Amino acid sequence: MEKSDGFSWQNRRRVVWATLAFCAGVIVYCLGWGESDELHETAVSMAFLTGSATVGSYAFGAAWENRK
Repeated sequence: MEKSDGFSWQNRRRVVWATLAFCAGVIVYCLGWGESDELHETAVSMAFLTGSATVGSYAFGAAWENRK
């Protein structure tokens, strides 16, 4: 299996963990210190959506790469 520059699994995992940490930070901030308004509700919803999409893409990418 050839290794492509910049897209190793180690780099992919770093990006996934960084994205999930950011999403968790947004959620914790909005729930702990944010106001109960539409902006914070949208931020929490989008953080969950982004985290879910990231995990789904990571799993799909692994399945796709194993298929080759």
